[in-house]
Amino acid sequence: MQHHLMQSPTECLSGLSKMLKVIDFFSGCGGSSLGIEQAGLQMVLAVDLWEDACKTHELNIDCPVWCKDINLIEASELPECDVIIGSPPCQRFSQANYYSRDYDDSLVKRFMEIVEQVKPKYWVWENVVGAKRAMPGVCLDAQNFGLPQRRKRHFVSNFKLPTENSEPKRVISDVIKPEGQGLLDGYNSKVYPLNKVSPTVRRIPLKWYDGREMPKRFRFTGFTHVSIEDHLKLMGFPSDYKLFGTKTSKMLQIGNAVCPPVMKSIAERILEYENGFGTTTTTQSSFFAEVV
Repeated sequence: MQHHLMQSPTECLSGLSKMLKVIDFFSGCGGSSLGIEQAGLQMVLAVDLWEDACKTHELNIDCPVWCKDINLIEASELPECDVIIGSPPCQRFSQANYYSRDYDDSLVKRFMEIVEQVKPKYWVWENVVGAKRAMPGVCLDAQNFGLPQRRKRHFVSNFKLPTENSEPKRVISDVIKPEGQGLLDGYNSKVYPLNKVSPTVRRIPLKWYDGREMPKRFRFTGFTHVSIEDHLKLMGFPSDYKLFGTKTSKMLQIGNAVCPPVMKSIAERILEYENGFGTTTTTQSSFFAEVV
């Protein structure tokens, strides 16, 4: 007598994931793509215009990379996909440009147009928290996804996103070896103790604080830089993730990235939907009217 074994839920989701193909626009150094791969979905294309980031992506993620302006891409030339994700440049929504009208919306517009033309089963749009002024969505914080970093980002999608994962809460000393008493953030001149979460990782490197008195001018001169590898860990990348470019370019790539654990959790939520735990909403032009 032949026995047929039932698949476990994990095996079932794994089988589904092989059918789901993903395109990542404005892919940068591959934070979103890495999270997608870690969840078991298939990356079929990454698109970005920044050459250094494209080369970094190629070094780490197994999928074609188009180093190309999205405005020059037609929906008809894209490979078949089930999911489209993207992180269009955030100048319009950045607090740094809050009072400025000197920005270009064409990349955001084109991304939205492609989503509507391709009509993927699932789509996700990520930006800075200032984007909530223009379109509804949910604010996800990296510290709720097992990372020791306070990093809030605005996400919009056609399905309900997770606001946390099952990973334990972590602090700075849980993921990087302390070389000081805390971290110095050059953006807000604050010291973050090792038993707390770190500030948002940006293009300017964090520094180790050793307790010395900070001078009034050039207050961060002389303090030891936190290593590139440690910045990767704070973002949820493996420490051996390969980065292409100068040190400045590498820091900018890391600071602009989507945290892989956040996107992994989003991809796992997609698998739950594929297994029948929810329904998606349709993409509507009017939904994006205030954005573009």
